[in-house]
Amino acid sequence: MPGQRGSETRKRSEQILIRLTPDERAIIGQRADERGLSAADFARAELLGRDPTGAPKRRRTPTGADKKLAAVLAELAAIRSELGHYGANLNQLAHNSNLGRRVPRTALEPLTAAVDALGRRLTGGMDGVLAALHGRSENDHQE
Repeated sequence: MPGQRGSETRKRSEQILIRLTPDERAIIGQRADERGLSAADFARAELLGRDPTGAPKRRRTPTGADKKLAAVLAELAAIRSELGHYGANLNQLAHNSNLGRRVPRTALEPLTAAVDALGRRLTGGMDGVLAALHGRSENDHQE
């Protein structure tokens, strides 16, 4: 109806009961007070991911370090996938060996080389994660 306030047209009838320790309740009360809110308004805003006015909380803009970290994590996911494929191949070779079948060295050498290369990529990926987390380039912390 025209002229009615939002609180008059949108009644809150549902409840969620949670149990808190006295310390937890004090922390919530303190944070609500710092923002000039009731504990209920503060909890509602936090649980719904909104600021107290009801607008969605603003997300921060990804930094260069965030983008580097995302790229490095994508590389680590690719390494994990490749490692899974090599692991399946190794499992097949081990299975054949356990059945008494001869596994030629030529079957193991490419697998060993590929796993070694993945190990080097993994080390580089972890260096990239650390560099991205610390906001520097990968070469800044290498001696």
